[in-house]
Amino acid sequence: MALMLKDPRTSWRLLLAISILVPTAVWGAAAWSDYETTTARAREYVLTTTNALAEQANDALQSADLILASMLDHVDGMDWPAIGQSRQVHDFLAKLAAGRPQVQSVFFVDPDGFNSASSRAFPMGRFDDRQREYYREAVNGNDKLHIAPAFLGQMTGLPGFTVSRPRITNGRFDGVAAVTFSPSYFQAFYEKIALDPSATAAALVRTDGNLLVRYPEPERLVQKLPPTNALLRAAASGVDSGTIFAVSANDGRDKLAGFRRVDGQPLIATLGLARSAYLAHWYRHLVWMTIFAVLTALAFATASRSVLRRAEAEEQSLRRLLAESERRKEAESKVHFLQKMEALGRLSGGVAHDFNNLLAAILGSLELALKRLDQPAQVRRFIDTAIQAAQRGARLTGQMLAFSRNKDAATLAIDVNGVVRESEALLERTVGALVHVTYDLDAALWPAVADRVQLEVALLNLAGNARDAMPLGGRLIVTTRNAVVRAEGDSRLAPGEYVQIAVADTGAGMDEIVQARAFEPFFTTKATGKGTGLGLSQVYGFAHQLGGSVAMTSTPDEGTTVIIWLPRAEVAAEQPLPITFGEPAKMACRQILVVDDDDAVRALAEEMLADLGHNVTAVGTGALALDRLRSDEAFDLLLVDYAMPAMTGVQLAAEAIKLRPGLPILFITGYADTDTLKPWLARGHGMLSKPFSSADLGSAIQQMLARLGQGSAPNEKYLSSG
Repeated sequence: MALMLKDPRTSWRLLLAISILVPTAVWGAAAWSDYETTTARAREYVLTTTNALAEQANDALQSADLILASMLDHVDGMDWPAIGQSRQVHDFLAKLAAGRPQVQSVFFVDPDGFNSASSRAFPMGRFDDRQREYYREAVNGNDKLHIAPAFLGQMTGLPGFTVSRPRITNGRFDGVAAVTFSPSYFQAFYEKIALDPSATAAALVRTDGNLLVRYPEPERLVQKLPPTNALLRAAASGVDSGTIFAVSANDGRDKLAGFRRVDGQPLIATLGLARSAYLAHWYRHLVWMTIFAVLTALAFATASRSVLRRAEAEEQSLRRLLAESERRKEAESKVHFLQKMEALGRLSGGVAHDFNNLLAAILGSLELALKRLDQPAQVRRFIDTAIQAAQRGARLTGQMLAFSRNKDAATLAIDVNGVVRESEALLERTVGALVHVTYDLDAALWPAVADRVQLEVALLNLAGNARDAMPLGGRLIVTTRNAVVRAEGDSRLAPGEYVQIAVADTGAGMDEIVQARAFEPFFTTKATGKGTGLGLSQVYGFAHQLGGSVAMTSTPDEGTTVIIWLPRAEVAAEQPLPITFGEPAKMACRQILVVDDDDAVRALAEEMLADLGHNVTAVGTGALALDRLRSDEAFDLLLVDYAMPAMTGVQLAAEAIKLRPGLPILFITGYADTDTLKPWLARGHGMLSKPFSSADLGSAIQQMLARLGQGSAPNEKYLSSG
């Protein structure tokens, strides 16, 4: 103020300089920050979408592998003249191709390099495939799944690419089984997930540069990328996924490209986003920020002339800041959408990872059992291993259903120490040999109200997290204690008596930021595909569903302790019944109508019922079942799948009761809306969850018939009404 009074010109120049320099500096910092944010969002979108493309390609290749395995199993033992002349083989191939939009055709090539049998025509013409890459690779001894370059079909003229596997007979090459994929199937998926086809381009490329699929297709399509292509160089560097800036070989545009290798295959999924497209948002922001900076400078200059004008300029500036805040909120909502997509990818990757482990155990055990059919003891051991893996899969499915609130927890009074002891071997296998597990169990522990399966899963989740926190080894301590919460105690719990289960590790620990989000669904610090982010949230939901709670303490580099609080049970703990796969109690022979649209499940149920001594009629649709019920055939029981196309199990049951009042009905289901079935269960009908054993099926039938008063012999009033 003294300077302004002594030299107004100097003061004006100083204020004018400040009014220019300060807004310019703010403008530059805001512009750079907005540029970094815009680029980061673009990278996140590109990576998330590229992961989705890679997962779709991986699913398609797994489907192809299953098709090829079915083809080779079907012609096992057949010679090539028989394969080429068999109408039944053609019909089987046509059935494999039908209903799969990604498949153009499935076919066999004989050892001489000519088409032998195909889903397209019967008999198949003698097309020469000797120059096809997949044939040459198979002849040269490549016995792995092979993905050939794109080509135009000899019969249809349509583009496609082939996935093949050689047929090996007596250790020697004996022809090729192949599946031709349609690029349009992948292009349709790419079209759905691309934000703007004019700005994005998705592709599936072999690591040698051969382009299999691209969307959208440019007028000048490069069929093979040169070895100097930036995408191929990045993928060849050993990095499985990432982003690069490069010039497109097809349209010459400068793009931000994301890439990810398809698991175990020489394929790269890629998505390119034109820099001009995502920078257009930044340019618009830049214009507004420039306007804001200029107006701010004018406001500063005007403020030197008049305090009143300065106040008015500040008010206008505040309005602009509020408008900018709204625009930023809109941008943050888009980032939130991309984060949800990433969370969905982590969930599907984690669940696929867990189920692939279980399937590996099941398939490997059954394969070894088939090879040792002459060694009953070994066969029984391998089958037991497969059964245990299947039971773990059923438990994992139960966990997911409980999390989605579609399956109620089976709460009982349980012995927590007993559950811990029974899980001891599995816990120690989960954490590995580098982690030493100790137990401090209260001998006078009260029984707790809990679901046994969910408690086991919770312990395994906590053990798995502890293992990941101790990659170089450490200690895991499992402790149980009785606890009483007073009225003035922990506000998270109602006053009462509780059982505490504490799982502590000496691992890396967590900082306050990670701890604050640890129980959020889908939140995980693990790499993509290594965790679903549901472990701790499942523990939290399990405890709170029962009226308990979960507490966590953690210190970086010192370890983490998770404490589960479960309400004390007022009755003695129930002892779990052992899981057996023996024969159920003998019962009278029944005439049973089985209805299931899944051929494998229907055949399995039919075999189980036959083994139990029943007479079985099996059909695949509700319409066929009603035809049987309208006939003179006698039926004592209807066994029906809950979820079927055209007519659900409940709809069929309603029609069946009209035709045969009082007919007992047993619903089998893997994921049912139990509210829909409650009226039927209240009337004495039964429900059996998949998967089930022969003993489960027999027991379910016995219990349901006993409730309906038909436990001793077939009831004549449920026989044919004709």
